[in-house]
Amino acid sequence: MRPTRPRSNDYYRDPVLNMKMRNMAGRIPYYPTKWEVLKRITRLYTPRPGDRVVELGSGDARVIRYLARSFDDITATGVEINPVLVSESRKRVERERLEGRVEIVMGDLFSHPLDCYDVVYAYLTPNALLRLRDRLAALLLRGGRVVTLDYRVPGLEPVDREEVHTPGRRHVLYLYTSESVPLSLRPSGKLLVRRPGNLGPPL
Repeated sequence: MRPTRPRSNDYYRDPVLNMKMRNMAGRIPYYPTKWEVLKRITRLYTPRPGDRVVELGSGDARVIRYLARSFDDITATGVEINPVLVSESRKRVERERLEGRVEIVMGDLFSHPLDCYDVVYAYLTPNALLRLRDRLAALLLRGGRVVTLDYRVPGLEPVDREEVHTPGRRHVLYLYTSESVPLSLRPSGKLLVRRPGNLGPPL
Protein backbone atom coordinates (compact mmCIF):
# COMPACT_ATOMS: atom_id res chain seq x y z
CA MET A 1 0.00 0.00 0.00
CA ARG A 2 1.37 3.41 -0.92
CA PRO A 3 1.91 5.69 2.09
CA THR A 4 -0.54 8.56 2.39
CA ARG A 5 0.93 11.99 2.95
CA PRO A 6 -0.18 13.35 6.33
CA ARG A 7 -1.65 16.77 6.96
CA SER A 8 1.22 19.24 7.00
CA ASN A 9 0.08 21.00 10.17
CA ASP A 10 0.37 17.71 12.06
CA TYR A 11 3.89 16.92 10.97
CA TYR A 12 5.81 20.12 11.53
CA ARG A 13 6.12 22.36 14.56
CA ASP A 14 3.08 22.17 16.82
CA PRO A 15 2.78 25.47 18.76
CA VAL A 16 0.16 24.10 21.15
CA LEU A 17 2.24 21.10 22.16
CA ASN A 18 5.36 23.28 22.26
CA MET A 19 3.66 25.51 24.80
CA LYS A 20 2.52 22.56 26.92
CA MET A 21 6.03 21.14 26.93
CA ARG A 22 7.54 24.48 27.97
CA ASN A 23 4.98 24.89 30.74
CA MET A 24 5.79 21.43 32.04
CA ALA A 25 9.54 21.23 31.78
CA GLY A 26 10.88 24.71 31.24
CA ARG A 27 13.10 24.50 28.18
CA ILE A 28 12.37 21.12 26.64
CA PRO A 29 12.23 21.64 22.84
CA TYR A 30 9.77 19.79 20.65
CA TYR A 31 11.01 18.85 17.18
CA PRO A 32 8.53 16.75 15.17
CA THR A 33 9.92 14.39 12.57
CA LYS A 34 9.45 16.02 9.19
CA TRP A 35 7.53 14.48 6.31
CA GLU A 36 10.71 14.04 4.28
CA VAL A 37 12.13 11.75 6.97
CA LEU A 38 8.88 9.85 7.54
CA LYS A 39 8.47 8.78 3.92
CA ARG A 40 12.09 7.60 3.77
CA ILE A 41 11.51 5.28 6.72
CA THR A 42 9.18 3.20 4.58
CA ARG A 43 11.72 3.21 1.77
CA LEU A 44 14.35 1.72 4.08
CA TYR A 45 12.04 -0.53 6.11
CA THR A 46 9.44 -2.52 4.19
CA PRO A 47 6.71 -3.70 6.60
CA ARG A 48 5.72 -7.36 6.53
CA PRO A 49 2.12 -8.42 7.09
CA GLY A 50 1.53 -8.79 10.80
CA ASP A 51 4.60 -6.83 11.87
CA ARG A 52 4.49 -5.56 15.43
CA VAL A 53 6.36 -2.25 15.57
CA VAL A 54 7.50 -0.42 18.69
CA GLU A 55 8.94 3.07 18.90
CA LEU A 56 11.09 3.73 21.95
CA GLY A 57 10.64 7.33 23.02
CA SER A 58 7.66 7.89 20.75
CA GLY A 59 6.99 11.59 21.44
CA ASP A 60 3.62 12.42 19.88
CA ALA A 61 3.65 9.03 18.10
CA ARG A 62 3.76 10.55 14.63
CA VAL A 63 6.06 7.82 13.28
CA ILE A 64 3.93 4.87 14.37
CA ARG A 65 0.70 6.67 13.48
CA TYR A 66 2.06 7.26 10.01
CA LEU A 67 3.10 3.61 9.66
CA ALA A 68 -0.28 2.37 10.89
CA ARG A 69 -2.16 4.62 8.47
CA SER A 70 0.07 3.62 5.58
CA PHE A 71 0.04 -0.15 6.20
CA ASP A 72 -3.20 -1.59 7.52
CA ASP A 73 -1.75 -5.04 8.26
CA ILE A 74 0.65 -3.97 11.04
CA THR A 75 0.21 -2.92 14.67
CA ALA A 76 2.32 -0.41 16.56
CA THR A 77 3.19 0.57 20.11
CA GLY A 78 4.75 3.80 21.33
CA VAL A 79 6.66 3.89 24.61
CA GLU A 80 6.91 7.38 26.13
CA ILE A 81 7.64 8.53 29.68
CA ASN A 82 6.47 12.13 29.32
CA PRO A 83 2.80 12.36 30.43
CA VAL A 84 2.10 15.40 28.24
CA LEU A 85 3.25 13.57 25.13
CA VAL A 86 1.43 10.40 26.17
CA SER A 87 -1.82 12.34 26.52
CA GLU A 88 -1.38 14.13 23.19
CA SER A 89 -0.47 10.87 21.46
CA ARG A 90 -3.56 9.09 22.70
CA LYS A 91 -5.78 11.97 21.57
CA ARG A 92 -4.29 11.84 18.09
CA VAL A 93 -4.61 8.07 17.89
CA GLU A 94 -8.29 8.40 18.78
CA ARG A 95 -8.82 11.26 16.35
CA GLU A 96 -7.28 9.24 13.53
CA ARG A 97 -9.34 6.17 14.51
CA LEU A 98 -6.30 4.01 15.04
CA GLU A 99 -7.41 2.48 18.35
CA GLY A 100 -6.77 -1.24 18.37
CA ARG A 101 -3.83 -0.86 16.01
CA VAL A 102 -1.77 1.81 17.78
CA GLU A 103 -1.16 1.65 21.53
CA ILE A 104 0.60 4.30 23.61
CA VAL A 105 2.31 3.00 26.73
CA MET A 106 3.53 5.35 29.43
CA GLY A 107 6.75 3.88 30.70
CA ASP A 108 10.53 3.67 30.70
CA LEU A 109 11.92 2.65 27.32
CA PHE A 110 14.91 0.99 29.00
CA SER A 111 12.72 -1.49 30.87
CA HIS A 112 9.95 -2.02 28.30
CA PRO A 113 10.06 -5.66 27.05
CA LEU A 114 11.01 -6.08 23.40
CA ASP A 115 10.50 -9.80 22.92
CA CYS A 116 6.96 -9.41 21.55
CA TYR A 117 7.96 -7.08 18.68
CA ASP A 118 9.31 -7.57 15.18
CA VAL A 119 10.57 -4.04 14.52
CA VAL A 120 12.05 -1.34 16.75
CA TYR A 121 12.27 2.31 15.69
CA ALA A 122 14.29 4.73 17.81
CA TYR A 123 15.47 8.31 17.58
CA LEU A 124 17.73 8.31 20.62
CA THR A 125 21.18 9.48 21.68
CA PRO A 126 24.23 7.22 21.30
CA ASN A 127 24.36 6.69 25.08
CA ALA A 128 20.73 5.57 25.15
CA LEU A 129 21.28 3.26 22.19
CA LEU A 130 24.32 1.77 23.91
CA ARG A 131 22.19 0.95 26.95
CA LEU A 132 19.71 -0.79 24.66
CA ARG A 133 22.28 -2.51 22.45
CA ASP A 134 22.23 -6.01 23.93
CA ARG A 135 18.44 -6.15 23.92
CA LEU A 136 18.32 -4.87 20.35
CA ALA A 137 20.90 -7.48 19.34
CA ALA A 138 18.73 -10.21 20.87
CA LEU A 139 15.74 -8.97 18.87
CA LEU A 140 17.80 -8.95 15.67
CA LEU A 141 18.97 -12.51 16.26
CA ARG A 142 15.31 -13.56 16.54
CA GLY A 143 14.77 -12.21 13.03
CA GLY A 144 13.64 -8.72 13.96
CA ARG A 145 14.75 -5.40 12.51
CA VAL A 146 15.82 -2.11 14.01
CA VAL A 147 15.70 1.36 12.46
CA THR A 148 17.43 4.34 14.08
CA LEU A 149 17.51 7.98 13.06
CA ASP A 150 20.72 10.07 13.01
CA TYR A 151 22.62 7.93 15.51
CA ARG A 152 24.01 4.42 15.08
CA VAL A 153 23.74 1.71 17.70
CA PRO A 154 27.27 1.38 19.14
CA GLY A 155 28.72 -2.03 18.34
CA LEU A 156 26.17 -2.92 15.64
CA GLU A 157 26.83 -2.50 11.93
CA PRO A 158 23.95 -1.16 9.80
CA VAL A 159 23.13 -3.19 6.71
CA ASP A 160 21.62 -0.19 4.94
CA ARG A 161 21.26 3.56 5.35
CA GLU A 162 19.20 6.34 3.84
CA GLU A 163 20.21 10.00 3.78
CA VAL A 164 17.49 12.61 4.02
CA HIS A 165 18.10 16.30 3.37
CA THR A 166 15.69 18.81 4.85
CA PRO A 167 16.09 22.61 4.98
CA GLY A 168 19.19 23.26 7.07
CA ARG A 169 19.58 19.66 8.21
CA ARG A 170 20.93 16.32 7.02
CA HIS A 171 19.40 13.18 8.54
CA VAL A 172 20.50 9.56 8.25
CA LEU A 173 18.30 6.51 8.81
CA TYR A 174 20.04 3.23 9.68
CA LEU A 175 18.67 -0.30 9.22
CA TYR A 176 19.87 -3.28 11.28
CA THR A 177 19.22 -7.00 10.82
CA SER A 178 20.75 -10.18 12.25
CA GLU A 179 23.76 -9.56 10.03
CA SER A 180 24.46 -6.42 12.07
CA VAL A 181 25.28 -8.39 15.22
CA PRO A 182 28.97 -9.23 15.77
CA LEU A 183 30.07 -12.62 17.09
CA SER A 184 30.87 -11.05 20.46
CA LEU A 185 27.16 -10.34 20.99
CA ARG A 186 25.89 -13.72 19.78
CA PRO A 187 25.15 -16.53 22.25
CA SER A 188 28.30 -18.69 22.32
CA GLY A 189 29.35 -16.93 19.12
CA LYS A 190 26.78 -18.88 17.14
CA LEU A 191 24.87 -17.58 14.14
CA LEU A 192 21.11 -17.83 14.55
CA VAL A 193 19.16 -18.24 11.33
CA ARG A 194 15.42 -17.71 11.24
CA ARG A 195 13.01 -19.93 9.40
CA PRO A 196 11.47 -18.59 6.18
CA GLY A 197 8.82 -16.01 6.90
CA ASN A 198 10.31 -15.25 10.32
CA LEU A 199 8.14 -17.97 11.90
CA GLY A 200 9.04 -20.66 14.35
CA PRO A 201 12.17 -21.17 16.47
CA PRO A 202 15.67 -20.56 15.11
CA LEU A 203 17.12 -23.33 12.98
